[in-house]
Amino acid sequence: MKKIYLLSVACLIFMSCQKEQTIELPDFEVQTTSAEVKLGEKVNFSFSGNPDFINFYSGERGNDYNFREGRIEESEVFLSFESQIVDNRTPASTQGNQISVLISNNFNGNQTIADVEQADWTDITSQFRMAQLSENNMNIPSGKVNISPYLEEGKATYIAFKYTTKPRSTYGVAPNFNRIRSFLLESISNGQASTLATHATAGITFPKGLIRSATYQAGRGTLESTYINFYGNVSPSQDDVLTTAWVTTNAFNIGKKVDLGIDKAVSIKTVADVMVKTYSHIYKNPGKYRVVFVAKNANVYDEKTVLKQIDITVLP
Repeated sequence: MKKIYLLSVACLIFMSCQKEQTIELPDFEVQTTSAEVKLGEKVNFSFSGNPDFINFYSGERGNDYNFREGRIEESEVFLSFESQIVDNRTPASTQGNQISVLISNNFNGNQTIADVEQADWTDITSQFRMAQLSENNMNIPSGKVNISPYLEEGKATYIAFKYTTKPRSTYGVAPNFNRIRSFLLESISNGQASTLATHATAGITFPKGLIRSATYQAGRGTLESTYINFYGNVSPSQDDVLTTAWVTTNAFNIGKKVDLGIDKAVSIKTVADVMVKTYSHIYKNPGKYRVVFVAKNANVYDEKTVLKQIDITVLP
């Protein structure tokens, strides 16, 4: 008799566990009051059923169900910065255009003048708006320049700022200093920008230093947290020679395609929430969108999912 009792209890426990592990397919339906709205109007959805979880994909960039596992797109890479000339000399300085912007795909990254001069560099300075002597103390935006044509798939890319002071006897006096700030490297795909590097992350700050020619005096340039300073020589013995100093970025492994990561859903309901009966969304741009609601029942043993799709047209 005792064995029969224990067996019955064991069966009840087993059936209870089996019930806990059993997941029902979510009972879930979605309706909308209108599948066509004007830009700025709310799209209203109503729900029936009570799934454990409800997630929402609007169909917009960054929230599109089709890209839930990742978004890799063709992109273009743009570089921008600000330049500044500070000249407090009397009479005024005559050497301008001291900063060059260069790009290389075979620099080895070693911070020596021999290594940097041995690499192949393409001078892209002419594509940027650079500060001029007549714009003393002004921060001049360079404009955004597409550097994609200079990138090579599978190769590391370096960007460099090169400072040159020519002999005073021939070219006159150089300004007190030149400054580069607001470095920004962006990947732009379908009109959407993603930051690849800023001044703080590009590798152009202390403790890295300037790469100097033998004629360039130590201490005549600094890498700060928000800008680069290039100063001309002050020693008379070094004032009538050609001097150069370089600042290079870290290596950028940039291809023609960019991984923008996964498009994420908006969570509307979790298992801890009471049932949500309605939801609204406002689109920021006109167009056609496929809305996807993901309803899910789940426990530690199993989960079951139902998708509901609705096509929405947003008029201008």
